[in-house]
Amino acid sequence: MTLLEEQLKHIRKVIDTIFHLNFFLIILSNKNHSQVNMKHFIFGIFLLTSTFFYSQNPNIDLILDDYRNFFHKMNDNFVDEIDLENFIIKTKKSTIQQLDPHSHFYTKEESDKRNQTWKGISYAGIGAMIKQTDQGVVIDYCKEGYGAALAGLLPGDIFIKVDSVDCANYNLNQLIKLLRGKDGTTLNVNVLREEEVLIKTIKRKNIISNSISFADTISKEVGLIKVNQFLRGSGDDFRKSVQELLDKGANKLVLDFRGNIGGLVIEAVKSLSAFLPKGTVVYTLKSKDKKSCYADSTKNEPLSTTIPLAVLIDNKTVSSGEIFTGALQDLDRGVLLGQKTHGKGLVQGTRYFKDGSSLYITAARYHLPSGRCIQKKDYRKNYSQEEKRSSKLESKIFKSKNGRTFSSSDGISPDKKLVKPSKSDLIKAIEKSTLIFDFAVYSKRKYGNELFSKNDEITKEWIQYVRSNCDQFYLENENKFQEFIKTNQWSSYNAKKFQKHLIREKKRQISREKNEIAEILLQKLILYNQYMKGLYRYNSKKDPWVLEAIDVLTQTKNYQKILE
Repeated sequence: MTLLEEQLKHIRKVIDTIFHLNFFLIILSNKNHSQVNMKHFIFGIFLLTSTFFYSQNPNIDLILDDYRNFFHKMNDNFVDEIDLENFIIKTKKSTIQQLDPHSHFYTKEESDKRNQTWKGISYAGIGAMIKQTDQGVVIDYCKEGYGAALAGLLPGDIFIKVDSVDCANYNLNQLIKLLRGKDGTTLNVNVLREEEVLIKTIKRKNIISNSISFADTISKEVGLIKVNQFLRGSGDDFRKSVQELLDKGANKLVLDFRGNIGGLVIEAVKSLSAFLPKGTVVYTLKSKDKKSCYADSTKNEPLSTTIPLAVLIDNKTVSSGEIFTGALQDLDRGVLLGQKTHGKGLVQGTRYFKDGSSLYITAARYHLPSGRCIQKKDYRKNYSQEEKRSSKLESKIFKSKNGRTFSSSDGISPDKKLVKPSKSDLIKAIEKSTLIFDFAVYSKRKYGNELFSKNDEITKEWIQYVRSNCDQFYLENENKFQEFIKTNQWSSYNAKKFQKHLIREKKRQISREKNEIAEILLQKLILYNQYMKGLYRYNSKKDPWVLEAIDVLTQTKNYQKILE
C-alpha cells in the first residue's frame, strides 16, 4: 500500500467516525420519543466504539460485532421493553466485576459519594450508634463531639418522634433515614427514657471516620498510635501525631495497624516519611500501562530515623496498610508483631468519564523495597488464559536492607508471631445476649457521675444479675443438648432434670469467671463515659499484643537482633 493510499484510508476512518458520532447524537436528540429506540442506540454505540478501537486491537472489532449481534437478538426477542439507562449501568458494573473483586464502575452520584468517603465523611447525622430492640429503636452509644452526646442523649433512650414524624413503630432503616440529612441542619428528637419523654434539638454534623483514632503516650517513654486507614490528610495527621509524642518525651513507638483497611497510597507514603530519610523508595508499581509503572519515594524530611518502632499487624491489615508495614520491614526500620497480613498487592486507580461516572480499576501490582509482591490471590484466571504463577516464582526469596529473607505472594509475615487472645464460651454467650446492654444502661442511669467510684457495688450487683438471668443465654453444651432431645425420645422428666443440671453448672462457671464477666461490663461503661478513645486507652493497658510490643522495644539488644 502506498503512502497516499494509507492517508486516504485514514481519512475515510475519520469521516466514518464523524458520521457515526453524528448519527449517534441525532438518535439521542430525538425529542419525539420518550425512550430511545434500543436497536438504533446500540447500533450507534458499537459503530462508534468499533471505529475508535480499530487501530488499537483488530480483535476488538470482531468481539464488539459479535456482542452487537447478541444484543440485537436479545432485544428483538425479549418479551418487554428494556430500560436502557438502567440496563447499561448494570452491564458496566457486571462487566468490570469479572476482572477481580476490587474493580468497580460507579455512576456520577456514586463517584461523588466516594469522593466524600475519601475525606472520611460517611454521612451527616446526630452521631449515635442505634440498634433495634423489642422496645423500639434505641441508642446503643454516642460518639464524642457530635449532636447526640452534646444534647445529653444516653444509651437506652428510645426514639418515639423525629420532628413531626411519630417513629415509635419504625424499624432501624426507617429511623436512620429520618436522622440523616444535610450537614448543619437541625432536627427535634423525642426520646423515651424510662417513663419520661425528653425533647432535644440536635444539629446534624458530618460523621468523620478518623484515620487515627488514638495517639498518646501510654507510659513515660512509649507512645501508641492507632491507624485505621489512610484518607486525605492522613499523612499530615500521622506526622503531627508522631511529633506530638516526641515532644511529650516518647523515645519508643508502638504503631497499631491491626484492622487497617488501607486507603490512599500517597498518604501512606507521607506517613512513612516520618521515619525514613527523604527520597527513600517505599514501593514500585508494575503494570502493562507504562503510565502506571513508577517508583514512589518519601518527599518530606523525617521526624526521627532512629526511634525504635514496634508495629502490630493481623490478617485484616490490608493494601496501603501493607505498603506501610511492609516497607518498614523491608528497610529494617521496625519490628512487626502479630499475624500474617491479608495479602493485597494490587493498587487501584480511578479513571473518570466526561459525565462524572468513574472506573475504579486495578491498575498495577506494587512491589515493596525488597522487590517482593505480597499479593496472595491470583485473579488472572478470571480474565486470561494465562496459567497461574509458577511455584518457582511464588517461592522466590527477597532480602531486606540488612539481608533478612522474605518470600512473596503470601502477605507480610510478622517478625514475631503472636496468638490472638481467645474468649470462653460463657463470655461469648453473654456478649451475644442483651444482658450487658440492659445492665449498663441501668447502671448509667442509677449511678451517673458516681459510676466508677461505685465500681465494687456495681460489679457485685452485675454478677448476681447474670446468675439470675442465665436462662437468657445458652452455652454450647446447652445448644447441643437441645439438638439431642429433638432427635431422641427423652421423657419430659429426664429432660428437665438434665436441664437443671446444666443450669447449675452454668452458675458455677459464672462464679469461676466472675472477673472476666466484670471486665466486659466495665468496658461497656467506659465506652459510655469516655467514648471509643477512652475505651482504647483502657484496653491498651491490658492488651497482650501491646504489652508484648512494649517488651520488645524495651529490650534493646533483642530489638536489634530481630532486625539483623
